Amino acid sequence: MVLSPQCSTGTLDYILQRCELALQNIQDEVDGGDVSLKSLEPAVLKQGEDIHNEVEFEWLRQFWFQGNRYRKCTDFWCQPMTQLEEQWRKMEGVVSTGGLGLCAINPLLPSLHKQMCTCLF
Repeated sequence: MVLSPQCSTGTLDYILQRCELALQNIQDEVDGGDVSLKSLEPAVLKQGEDIHNEVEFEWLRQFWFQGNRYRKCTDFWCQPMTQLEEQWRKMEGVVSTGGLGLCAINPLLPSLHKQMCTCLF
């Protein structure tokens, strides 16, 4: 029996592999603690943002809304979700520092991004 690709999208292994794929485009922290991207190709940026959103909305938020209820029975998900949150934070660091690392192209983008976020919220 051959499983369709959609059958594996709800597994822990699947989302951890997706995180690793997104993190492959992130360089280690440089001076000042900022992170940067290895590639600025639109397809690579979109893939990273899609994975970032999937982790946040399909995994982390769901766990924090529903996971506390299951903690009474088992703590199985606590360690994997902590790992997933750490990976999400690395991805979030890129997104929050100038729109997907575009500060490397235009140094004004971080301040503009901060101004836009301040106005929106």
